[in-house]
Amino acid sequence: MRLTPLPRNRLRSYDRSRAGFTLIEIMIVVSVVALMAALAAPSIIRIVQDRKSQKDALSLLGMLQDAHTRAFGRGAAVLVTYTEGGANPDRINFRESMLNVDNVGTLDIPNPSCSGTPSAVVRFWNPTDRERGTNITMNMNGQAGSFVVGASQELCFTPRGGTRGKTVVPPIQWVNLNDAIQFTVRANDTGNDRFVYLYPNGISRLRI
Repeated sequence: MRLTPLPRNRLRSYDRSRAGFTLIEIMIVVSVVALMAALAAPSIIRIVQDRKSQKDALSLLGMLQDAHTRAFGRGAAVLVTYTEGGANPDRINFRESMLNVDNVGTLDIPNPSCSGTPSAVVRFWNPTDRERGTNITMNMNGQAGSFVVGASQELCFTPRGGTRGKTVVPPIQWVNLNDAIQFTVRANDTGNDRFVYLYPNGISRLRI
């Protein structure tokens, strides 16, 4: 049996199909991938930084919801103190209203009144301690009474589900809130904002 050799043009086609990439082609592909990675890197970094502010906003939202639930569950008013930090990040502390029954100096039982003696801090917000690049501001525009936020501002969750605020100019008193309070959580690196709203009924919501 005699084998017939393949034509030369078919041999060339067969050789091309088995050939790999040339060095120039590989260098072009690597250059394109490197360029795309360089262009995408700032966007990826910004997304990561923005997620930090969103995570902090969710953390604050959880604290406000916990304060609302705690007031219901323990029958004690929960006091929220917002403090402007000036050059430092702003802080928020959560305490319970307590009652000293025997006047010995110790706090004895939960107090449903916002005017009770504050307990030790049960939860707090301080971005410096958390090592996160975010800051928080509080806006109480539209509220009844005088609520110009100065060095500090106090809020109160009542066991009945309401939210009250303490006026900062005489007559200093607790009054029911009639509008939502806006907390702005800002990422310092990107300037991106997340908003947490606290409504007069004690319900909190996150708006992106």
